[in-house]
Amino acid sequence: MLINLNLLVINYSVIILESKFSFILLTITNGIVLIISTGIMVSLGIWAAFAAVMALFYVQHLRIRQFDKHPFLYVIFPTLIGPIVWWGFMVQVGRVYKLSWFQTGTMMGSYAVAMIVAVLYTVYVHHVRQIDSKFAKEAKYDGLTGFKNWNAFRVEFETYFRRAREHTGLSIATIDIDKFKAINDQYGHLAGNRALISFANCIVQTQKQQGIACENYRTGGEEFTVIFPGMAVDQAQRYCDDWQNAIRQMTVHYGKEQIKMTISVGLTEVKSTDRTATHIFQRADQNLYQSKRQGRDRLTVG
Repeated sequence: MLINLNLLVINYSVIILESKFSFILLTITNGIVLIISTGIMVSLGIWAAFAAVMALFYVQHLRIRQFDKHPFLYVIFPTLIGPIVWWGFMVQVGRVYKLSWFQTGTMMGSYAVAMIVAVLYTVYVHHVRQIDSKFAKEAKYDGLTGFKNWNAFRVEFETYFRRAREHTGLSIATIDIDKFKAINDQYGHLAGNRALISFANCIVQTQKQQGIACENYRTGGEEFTVIFPGMAVDQAQRYCDDWQNAIRQMTVHYGKEQIKMTISVGLTEVKSTDRTATHIFQRADQNLYQSKRQGRDRLTVG
């Protein structure tokens, strides 16, 4: 029974491991327990084969993630390994321990039942985690653009602001799509949605080309905010200029219509006089509306 328990624990544990160190520690512990439970050196050969297959199982789980997409794949390796280990145990040491084929079969059957129960539980947990992950993402991200939403912005910007005051700089840009209401009125709200999606995709693609790390948020209907952690405002301005140029060159195709857009931007950075995150956000917002008052399609820094 100790061998069955050992097999069950090692198989199920590999399913939930998330680090190489944990896998190595568990594999070594498995070898020690196997030797103690059998009291023979032949178990080393069984353990080596078992560890090799478990390593493949672990890589599949942690790196390829196919098992997370198809959780019933969890049952493949465990159900193969159990009979292999017990067959090897029977052939190598069954005579010493006086095990009959019936006893060995009983052990294999009990292991298989226990492993199936464990896998079914894993599938259930996997399903629950998927649901929780879906709800968590919906609570944090805007479903239309894929940007994070206002709730996420409030929490994360406060964190970035505290870090900026203590260690690094911080810049923030507020962006508004010019005359977005006119797009909705002239072409319809579905066209407006298409424009929002195209805007978001254009910004993300341009950011990838620039090779920068920043956080994008949809903070209103057609209003967006971008956080530049640890970045000075002059460098952030160059990136924002590129975004404006990319949006100018972009065409939104909606049916037979071709829609052109521009954006206005307000940009600022954290200052020693900023006591709260709200102060820097309000200043960026004021700069944004200064850009709109000056004729739109502009960038104001202050």
